[in-house]
Amino acid sequence: MLVSTTKDIVRAKEEAKLALYLQFQGTEELGYDPELIEVFHRLGVRVMGIAYNRRNPMGDGCEEPKDGGLTRLGAKAISVMNRTGVTVDVSHTGWKTSMDVIEESNQPVVATHSNATGVHFHPRNLPDEVITGISESQGVIGINAYPAFISSSEHPTIDEMIDHAVYIADLVGDTKILGLGLDYCEMDIEEYEKKLSSGLWNEKDYHKPPFEYPSPIRTAHTVDELGTRLIERGFNEAETRGILGNNWMRLFEEDWEKS
Repeated sequence: MLVSTTKDIVRAKEEAKLALYLQFQGTEELGYDPELIEVFHRLGVRVMGIAYNRRNPMGDGCEEPKDGGLTRLGAKAISVMNRTGVTVDVSHTGWKTSMDVIEESNQPVVATHSNATGVHFHPRNLPDEVITGISESQGVIGINAYPAFISSSEHPTIDEMIDHAVYIADLVGDTKILGLGLDYCEMDIEEYEKKLSSGLWNEKDYHKPPFEYPSPIRTAHTVDELGTRLIERGFNEAETRGILGNNWMRLFEEDWEKS
């Protein structure tokens, strides 16, 4: 069920449907016109990343060897996102650019699907200063289940994934920063090679398919098992419910409903 409000998400759950919202990974669709954000918002886009691995007119992605930070055009884009109720996302964004985004935004900044470099160093994961900045903005970080972002193993465990949640919560002293951004995708070798040839991915940082998500949460239909393990790892019931969705709902209700 396509959703654009938190009320839609609640209704989808009541109807036993999977709620889907529209999100951009990067701002390439805007070209050089941040005002198009309003148009895309009317079409249902509710979250927008600043950059997807590479440099674009708004800022630099996390795979750029020199991260130049947010551009003046990027600052304008954030202003329009804040005004229209599009949530600002720094997943895939360069670390300096991410810090600039946090400083520029007057609304919470999120990392929809990112882990912590303090657990596993990867350019797609977040350094401590970005995690702390997101927390100070009252944002949320979605813990990622994509194997390359969890550990050096191609077959990471669910506990290795939860290690990122524990680290982030301990770093900022609050579990309200935690959500899920499990990054499920079906990838064949043709799609993988296309991403390599385009420069979006590189062989060093992204596993060659086939790869497996952590057992036993290898699909969206088995994610309930994660709640059980979070409880076993020391999160209480309220904290676990927050991680499984309530923290995102709190943020989206604040950010989306203004429109």
